Amino acid sequence: MGLFLLFFIALYLRNSSATNNMTGFSLELVDRDSIDSSYHSKNFTNAEKLEEIIRSSQARINWLKISRLSTKNQSHVMALQPTVDHLENRYVAKLHISKDRIPQNMYFDTASDLTWIQCHHCASCYPQEKPFYWPDASKTFQPLRCNYATEHFDGIDGVIFGCARKTSRNFFGDDGKSVRIAGLLAMDASPRSFVMQLARHTQGRFSHCFVPDFAKSTSYLRFGSNAVDNPNYRRTQIIRTPYNLYYVKLNDISLNGQHLNFPRGTFDLKANGEGGCIFDSGSTVTAISPAAYKVVEATFINYFTGYGLKPTSKGGKRSQLCYKTRGRFKQFPSMTLHFQGADLQLESFNVFYHGSDNEFCLLIMPIADTTIIGVAMQMDLRVVYDLNNWVISFGRERCAYRA
Repeated sequence: MGLFLLFFIALYLRNSSATNNMTGFSLELVDRDSIDSSYHSKNFTNAEKLEEIIRSSQARINWLKISRLSTKNQSHVMALQPTVDHLENRYVAKLHISKDRIPQNMYFDTASDLTWIQCHHCASCYPQEKPFYWPDASKTFQPLRCNYATEHFDGIDGVIFGCARKTSRNFFGDDGKSVRIAGLLAMDASPRSFVMQLARHTQGRFSHCFVPDFAKSTSYLRFGSNAVDNPNYRRTQIIRTPYNLYYVKLNDISLNGQHLNFPRGTFDLKANGEGGCIFDSGSTVTAISPAAYKVVEATFINYFTGYGLKPTSKGGKRSQLCYKTRGRFKQFPSMTLHFQGADLQLESFNVFYHGSDNEFCLLIMPIADTTIIGVAMQMDLRVVYDLNNWVISFGRERCAYRA
């Protein structure tokens, strides 16, 4: 069903070159909405855009649940990801494959271990706009023997990737319409992920800086020496687990300067695999447990009541906590996530979706036992992953200007 292969990836670099001695390089990182005409041509209303954010985030969070369960129940040392019929991530990395520099757009995913691309002559695949990768015409393509029912392809000095020969026609969403996404750039902490296979070149370090929606700009996914770790950044330890996700220890949450005083261990990873807190690149919305959400929501409601605001109806498809105002509301409460050894202070756009000048909605959902720090909470934040020392560091930046 699948094929492992080995070939050269000519990365689109910024201030570097793809050599065996490389210490740093960068890939352009763009919002899917800006690159995929099937998305930005829809002309969503603000309400529809929020519905789409919620829908895709729910799909992502459900996928994370299934993926983690699959790993937990998998006895093989290289547990495979579960079958998925539909996958959408928020950001796309742009790179070139083979010495012919074939340009490809690939989803950036910190929760996947297997990098793959859809290949030419794919028997049953989702519709993709050209160009396709054509392994038979590549001078650097080399198949690898294996016994796994998955698909892979490869690059810089032996990085193993997958070459997809069969996928769901709706794998990347949009009801089978042609998309500009060629595959997946897997960036979790497992040995076969893209970042770990390049660790000898990049010191196991990469960073991203997600641009807020209102900035309308791009940024870069940086590796090695290009992923500068500022000494003023806050640091917290990555908790190593069999799931190879980026777990961190979350101790408490503050709203408007007041600790909510969650019981010790509320957000800890349990022995049965439930709970915990991860940084994720796929879900826009942040997810927390229903019990924790009730406390957070009640505190927000109490705060906004002091300004004479009442929540709008939460019926129908939209279940977010939303408010309508008579003009632009500016008195948002502060919110801080208290990690072990590091506090993350959030801006209002990290926490609320501002659909218009007179409406805003909370970008937190009570749909997971695991706390999932979504893309919105990471916007205008430089996040550096150091997998040699198993540390995540972060600091506030204007990603549209210093990405």
